Amino acid sequence: MRLKQNLFNSPVRRTALLVLLAALFSLLLVPGVPAVNTGLDPSWQFALTKAHVERMVWGKDIIFTFGPFGYLFFGSLIKENFFEMQIARYLLRFAWLFLSLQFILKLEKLPLQLFGTFALILFPILLSSQGIGSIEIDFILIILLITIDIADINLEKEIPGTRKNKLYVYGVASAFMLMVKLNFGLLSMACPLIAIIISSFFKWRNSGYPINTVLKSFVVLNWFLFGFLAGCVAFLNASINDPFLAILVALIPGIVLFLFSFFARRDSSHNNSITNRLKSYLHSNLQFSKFQFPNVQSPIFIFLIILCSVISIIAFQSNVRNFIIGSLQITSGYNQSMTLIGPAGQLQVGCFLLQIIASLALVALFVNPESAAVVIPVCLFSLMSFKHGFIRHDGQINLSFATSAPIYIFFLSCFTFKRFNRSLLIVWKFLCYFLFTLSITFLIALGVPNSSFTQYYKLNLQNTFLLFSPERIAAQAQYLFNPKVAEEKILGQEVMTLAKSKLSPASLAANLRDKSVDILPWSASIVAANDLRNWQPAPIFQAYAAYTRWLDEKNLASYQANPRSRIIYSFGSIDGRHPYFDQPQTTLFLICHYKPTAPSTRRRETVQEIGEVEILRPKPTPTCSPDQVEAIDQPQTVKWEQPISLNAVRATYKDEVGNILLAKIDIKYSLFGKAYSKLFRTPPVSMHVRYSQNQEVNYRVVLDTAKSGLMIGSLPQDLQSSIREFVGYESQNKVQSIFFSSPHLSVFQPDISIQFERLRKRAELPSDFDAQRYLQLHPDVKAAGIDPKEHFQTWGFFENRAYK
Repeated sequence: MRLKQNLFNSPVRRTALLVLLAALFSLLLVPGVPAVNTGLDPSWQFALTKAHVERMVWGKDIIFTFGPFGYLFFGSLIKENFFEMQIARYLLRFAWLFLSLQFILKLEKLPLQLFGTFALILFPILLSSQGIGSIEIDFILIILLITIDIADINLEKEIPGTRKNKLYVYGVASAFMLMVKLNFGLLSMACPLIAIIISSFFKWRNSGYPINTVLKSFVVLNWFLFGFLAGCVAFLNASINDPFLAILVALIPGIVLFLFSFFARRDSSHNNSITNRLKSYLHSNLQFSKFQFPNVQSPIFIFLIILCSVISIIAFQSNVRNFIIGSLQITSGYNQSMTLIGPAGQLQVGCFLLQIIASLALVALFVNPESAAVVIPVCLFSLMSFKHGFIRHDGQINLSFATSAPIYIFFLSCFTFKRFNRSLLIVWKFLCYFLFTLSITFLIALGVPNSSFTQYYKLNLQNTFLLFSPERIAAQAQYLFNPKVAEEKILGQEVMTLAKSKLSPASLAANLRDKSVDILPWSASIVAANDLRNWQPAPIFQAYAAYTRWLDEKNLASYQANPRSRIIYSFGSIDGRHPYFDQPQTTLFLICHYKPTAPSTRRRETVQEIGEVEILRPKPTPTCSPDQVEAIDQPQTVKWEQPISLNAVRATYKDEVGNILLAKIDIKYSLFGKAYSKLFRTPPVSMHVRYSQNQEVNYRVVLDTAKSGLMIGSLPQDLQSSIREFVGYESQNKVQSIFFSSPHLSVFQPDISIQFERLRKRAELPSDFDAQRYLQLHPDVKAAGIDPKEHFQTWGFFENRAYK
């Protein structure tokens, strides 16, 4: 798999040329920093940057798939962060271009170099001009190119000092990518480790199985993991809030070791050298003459590094552990909860592209097994991209796999296979070029507006040429060298876009400005639009993203430990879910502990982006407590599409008024479904609801959180009805019956387990309650001989009975 270098005899001149070309192209292609905007995705982009500005602790204060450095590439602009975000994007493009050019120059033949130039540089530029996952493509290319370079270094007989320092930098880069996004970090660790292990095996086998070959391979692993460890220590230091300062700190050990090895080689011929004098001092004065320090070529060194890494992360960096666990929870929950099924034709194209990649990988492994060091990481990326692209099968997301498929095809076809003769090699290259072109054709077909190939193709060319226009070049230069002007321009755009998130009336924002505030379910742009200075979000700051019980419990614990003074509440969710089905434990707690700030009859506040909102505040006395839920009979077993009468359930307990009816729903996968959901996606599950007015509505159910208990007795359909439940009044949206369905029942077991529960509410007794007046107003209470105070707290308040 070792690639030939034959363009320049001087490594210094070759490196200088690569740096110059990468710097020039990255200056032209660096993406701009987005302004704060309204909507679902812009809200989490703003939250990423806001979390950095407020120095929130990742894994504790905020839980997301992105890490503390994610705002640099995926966040939106907050004042005074423009320069670092723009520089980070510039450096990302520089790293992509430098590694791509380095790889292209190693290819043996000019046609393959031209193929690599198109696949690794021109094709991503085309994608960037259309705004299709450009930053994600950059990270994918960087990880794969680093993996290939590490495999090449490991195949060298002797590893010079410059290669060791490169490995150290790659380790730091892996730690940095972990802080950007968990998936990037895991892949940037897993792929190089796979490459090192496989290339070491073939190197060991081809050299006759000597133990020294294995020990030399540890050098590569040592330096890579040493860089990763140094990066983790620097990036996780709470006292270093500047990411660029953290990168510099992480690189300091590598720089010191480089200088030490440089002077050691320079002075090796002199007995009185600095290195020899230092060794003599250590041996004589510190009496270490009998102690052999483990060097970087010793297996002991790698063991110590791994041991120190594990101890430091587990014992001293609990937030990192929480960040990784939380991110894994969101990632796994996303796979189960965010499935959307789109057009079958797009899925067929995706499956066909995946078959092409799998076929090329099998041929590569059969003809040249040593290529497994690259083929396996490429296949891993392909499977993950395919799964992500067709879990959320709507809009631009289904293009995520199609955009990366041509790149995977290139990597699988760029190596010359030794067993091919000239004729077979020509056929093989022609086949790869054809499949690469076919994959781009599919990409264009998937992204065609109005199914018009001509329109999309013309649009691509226009946008691509605009990247190299004088106006674009001038704007990019201004962004880099005059950041204040560019920052003011973007902030000016924010003023117009955030007008949609202004609270009305305007005095409301002033009243909330210094109070501890949270936004439900997700519109974080309200914080920026109204200058809310004490925003205290729940760890999963978008309610729909609490996909699992673990995540729901984190939000619940946050509200229990730190009650917010106010909550800006709107009634909404995504994908046809009922808002009560998002973070159900937390929602139940809020209904018990919060109420509207004013009577439900008055006109509500509005936000143009989302419509009417309600300002919630804590109740002096909670009307219920989620830990007092009572089970109703034994769990029931029902079949799919079997109607369940909730009226029959209510008949099993006395006094329907003042109770919240819940159901713990346990839907299990079949044996086939477990494999299917892990490798591909989980089909959506719907709860079909029939209201007392015979109205029927379908709501999507999140499987894991449904096990903790969903409020199903009443499901409001608008904000006003929901606010009645926060006040405590009996709902007008009683559910009469339910049943469950799914488009692919083979994925699930035929039986569904349901445990019905109820939660008793109890109202606070008003200070001006008049017992005699209450009995006069309600003769039925007097006739029943019930204590008026007890009746009001148990039934009267929830029936909205007057007491004065």
